[in-house]
Amino acid sequence: MSSSLFFFFLLAALLVALALLVLVLLLLLALALLVFLVLLVLLALLRILLALLRILLVAHHASPVDGVESDAGKPTLGTAALPPRALEMLRVNEKRMYVNSSELNQ
Repeated sequence: MSSSLFFFFLLAALLVALALLVLVLLLLLALALLVFLVLLVLLALLRILLALLRILLVAHHASPVDGVESDAGKPTLGTAALPPRALEMLRVNEKRMYVNSSELNQ
């Protein structure tokens, strides 16, 4: 009788230990998920800050458009923020406008 009671308590102890192990593993998983989410938020904030820094640097080093300056005496943003393809399209459009205006003047 005492032998079966011993095995019953041993089985109960093993089940409690297994439940505690599962609980600890779930807590570790939750902690890992929390760390992942915090890192994800920090990465998003870093991307936003880098984008803002890029905008500020482009605005700081921008060339003036037709010599126009802002109220603070610094050059306006102008075309410095445009990608090369957009600049090329802008030049083509300017040439077309010049040709069209010269044809109208004749």
